[in-house]
Amino acid sequence: MTLFATAVAFAEAQQKIGYIDWQFVASQMPDMQHVNQQIETLFKTKEQERQKRIEALQAKSQKYSKEATEQTQAINRQRSEELQALQQKIRLEDEKTAREVQEKKKDLMQPLINKLQKVIDAIAEEEGYDIVLDSQAVLYFKNRADDLAPKAMKRLGIKPKK
Repeated sequence: MTLFATAVAFAEAQQKIGYIDWQFVASQMPDMQHVNQQIETLFKTKEQERQKRIEALQAKSQKYSKEATEQTQAINRQRSEELQALQQKIRLEDEKTAREVQEKKKDLMQPLINKLQKVIDAIAEEEGYDIVLDSQAVLYFKNRADDLAPKAMKRLGIKPKK
């Protein structure tokens, strides 16, 4: 009787575990190209603005350098501080841009992630998976049949790109 109870407990304790490379599947989603285009457009716009600020700083720096011998020490010190302040402003704008681009990407990606999560949830529920892991975090797969990526891609209407 004890052996039977142990076997039943062991069988109940085993869980069906699947895995998926969700980043790969997400990268194959048709909407991902649109997200990438929007992020690239935003980045290019911000980069052009940055370039204009740098060019203005360089022009002002060159002008001040040419005029330095004709100015008083106090004016040169003031101009030096002005240039340092402009450099700091550019650095702060760079940081702000990085945050904006990251936030925009997150906002644009969230619907795709939600869509993919619903598909993963449906497959897991229908096929009796107790746990689905991100394959990027798993070091060993004994059973490749538990890879849910092909099933998720099929449900999303995605043909894998190589």
